[in-house]
Amino acid sequence: MKISKNLIKKFSTSAVASNTAGASTTNLLRKDIKFNKLSSWPDLSSFKPRLDVGQGEDPMKAGLPTEAEILEIERQKAVKRMYEGDPLNELSKTLPYSMQHLRSLTEYTFPLITKRVMQQTSKGKIMSKYALVVCGNGKGMVGVGEGKGDSNGDAIRKATIEAVREMDFVDRFQDRTIYGELKSKVGSSLVELRSRPAGFGLRCSPVVHQVAKAAGITDLSAKCRRSRNPMQVVKATLKALHGGSQPQLMSRSDMVRVPRLEKGAGMKTAEEIGLERGREMVYMNKKVY
Repeated sequence: MKISKNLIKKFSTSAVASNTAGASTTNLLRKDIKFNKLSSWPDLSSFKPRLDVGQGEDPMKAGLPTEAEILEIERQKAVKRMYEGDPLNELSKTLPYSMQHLRSLTEYTFPLITKRVMQQTSKGKIMSKYALVVCGNGKGMVGVGEGKGDSNGDAIRKATIEAVREMDFVDRFQDRTIYGELKSKVGSSLVELRSRPAGFGLRCSPVVHQVAKAAGITDLSAKCRRSRNPMQVVKATLKALHGGSQPQLMSRSDMVRVPRLEKGAGMKTAEEIGLERGREMVYMNKKVY
């Protein structure tokens, strides 16, 4: 096959023209690169120690703590919250009791009431939490406390501290029930407590049941008359068991209630009742005479 000389000359001319155009374009790009003071285009796929994370690491987790570090941080926070939120640590600084004795006093701790309360001010409403807690050791020591805070936990902590500070001794007949019949009134709530024979159990309202359980009373019946507000019922029950706001042997002018701790001067004992009646109290046929 023969190719004409004209066709070969035409093809070579077009090739030279295309090479010249490419060279001019390359020269322009090189001038632009030289103007920007770049010797070559950066390779974005290469590894840069200062800009890129380590090879094989997830770029979304760069700079974040490891799982072990997170667990250690959470453990330290939990220990700090437990130490700061434990009411016994604060009580041990103010009361002359050991930590073991304070733990025994709070063996039976029941948050009876937790609710949200509001304080109306000129600038608006201030919301907070309220808690009423009863504490006892199940052996005659019992107390109730109230507290307010930003959260339920803070309110319960403050109420527990007050309950331990307001603890008093309850004298029990055979370490299971009260002596005779007791009546107490707080506000419009009237509470009647009656002693019961062994094995009778606690047949009373739920809040009185928790107070009796914390005090170590196992046989008791109670009747709540008129208002059944749980706050007033609890206070009336403690007032009857502790002897009220004016203990015996206290002057009438001094109305401040003094805790008797484990002395038990609030509720009258069997000997005191026997001296007042002029005859000794005798336990016969599961009844007190």
